[in-house]
Amino acid sequence: VLAILLTQGNRTIDPMVPVIVLGIPIFDTVRVMIFRTINKKHPFSADKTHLHYLMMRSGTPAISVVKTIWLLSFLMSFLAFLLHSYEGWFMLLVFIDVAIVMGIFIENLRALKTIKKQNTLNISS
Repeated sequence: VLAILLTQGNRTIDPMVPVIVLGIPIFDTVRVMIFRTINKKHPFSADKTHLHYLMMRSGTPAISVVKTIWLLSFLMSFLAFLLHSYEGWFMLLVFIDVAIVMGIFIENLRALKTIKKQNTLNISS
């Protein structure tokens, strides 16, 4: 509600500022819905492909997952603060760049999970 109120009325800010502040949950939701659609699942169906599940399955302790997501959200809020005086299109480009970096981070989590699984199989053999 605050994000909507800040972008309306006399004291408006660019709508991209709240988008960047809420960037982590927005990115995670859109990413999951796209992959569900690609896999021919309903985009609103439940599964365990959200960022926090991927981090947990990669072996990251729960408290570290929470701290990491909080840190990422804080960094996105700080980024929005730094960019609030720029044009919306520039903030959108920065957000897309951050989303690409986040995508690479998530793919590395999947690779880390695969490596850990292979190491566990090799140790038990």
